Amino acid sequence: MEISNQYNLILRDYNFSDYEVLEQIFNFREYDVVLKMMLLNFEHLKSPVIIDAGANVGYTSLFFSNYFKDLRIFAIEPSFSNVEIYRQNINFFKNNTATKLYHRALSHKSSLTFTVERNFRDRKDWSITTKEDVKGEVKGITIDDILKENSLEYISLLKIDVEGAERFLFTNNNDLSFLKNTKIVAIEIHDEYNCRIEIENILRRKGFFLFESGELTIGINKILFND
Repeated sequence: MEISNQYNLILRDYNFSDYEVLEQIFNFREYDVVLKMMLLNFEHLKSPVIIDAGANVGYTSLFFSNYFKDLRIFAIEPSFSNVEIYRQNINFFKNNTATKLYHRALSHKSSLTFTVERNFRDRKDWSITTKEDVKGEVKGITIDDILKENSLEYISLLKIDVEGAERFLFTNNNDLSFLKNTKIVAIEIHDEYNCRIEIENILRRKGFFLFESGELTIGINKILFND
């Protein structure tokens, strides 16, 4: 499929959530505020780094690839069917974008495994959840795992849309040291799990200025933002 002579991408039929995700990203331009902040302030960065947690089929990654040269994207997606489409959409990423896709579930511990479930909201592919399970087939991965494995010193944008799993990541008992190297956080907090207040309090304590844009809670690291 081609969008406005600008993007080509793979789009599945209406049994999947691809069209709804496409609408959010390209028509409603959900990440426009984040994009503008990055364009205005990160021009000096030769190789911006995005961690796309809950990458779905790659539309958010594709969106950002159109605006930055030598962008590095590290994508996390637990659904095998979504991962397969993401791999195809990588062919349409622009500006020499380097992409590393992890078929993993975002986790607060490296050793955990998960099952993928479809019992949240409309049960389509954009509502897939993960459940910790010792017999689970999907391995967990932490933000620190990605930083260490790829020798990353900073994260330009940490995008998190993991259908409620954010409540397990952002707790006072977890190691959140990766936040000190993160310039912008864009997270969709799922209020069904009553975790918003705790997540916002943690981000504020870690030095982030917060505001809301649509379904996103956006945090700007007040120390790192202009570095």
